[in-house]
Amino acid sequence: MLYFLVRVSVYMLALWLTMTLLPGLHVDFNAMLELRPGEIAAMTGQERSIVDVVRMWLPLVYYLTLAVSFWFWNWIFWPVILFFTGRVVLWSFGLLL
Repeated sequence: MLYFLVRVSVYMLALWLTMTLLPGLHVDFNAMLELRPGEIAAMTGQERSIVDVVRMWLPLVYYLTLAVSFWFWNWIFWPVILFFTGRVVLWSFGLLL
């Protein structure tokens, strides 16, 4: 379980650094909620607080979902990749992993 958490954390950090450092790659989290200013103005205080909480946690959930999907695809395809590139991995002593 600790291995899984470390791998997902590393993937989340890599995704965050990629989105932060590369120009042109960004995610508009406000567009994910699809709320127009008129809709926000018409909300009650309780509804607005719910939207604020969702807006606060949305980036974390987004990066966590992407990190878990990266982990899953690496877990599924690692035996296939190792099967086709096994000699390269052995010849390089694992440096090309």
